[in-house]
Amino acid sequence: MPSLVIMDSVIRIKEGVIKKESFETDSFYNGLLGFPQYTRPVEIDGYTVPEVLRSGNHAKIDEYRQFHSIEKTMKNRMDLFEKKLENIDEDLEFKKVYKKYLKMKDI
Repeated sequence: MPSLVIMDSVIRIKEGVIKKESFETDSFYNGLLGFPQYTRPVEIDGYTVPEVLRSGNHAKIDEYRQFHSIEKTMKNRMDLFEKKLENIDEDLEFKKVYKKYLKMKDI
């Protein structure tokens, strides 16, 4: 089983095996933990899928996912988040999203 896990993790990033968009949203791919995952039905056991995820606005959905990825990492793995901040100037997309997150949270 351990060798299968290693094979999967290596093979899946080989070009052409799976779409790039599929593994770019994996936890740890960008140095942060993954965002919350939701499915149908819209409400189950008192939990509701956030309206923004049902809106169809892909830019807002991406922003929501990025913000929640940042929050989850800060809450659960501050060591990963600090490492991400050390390299913030190398990841301009993260820098832009993080600045927006800070403004939204008034941190």
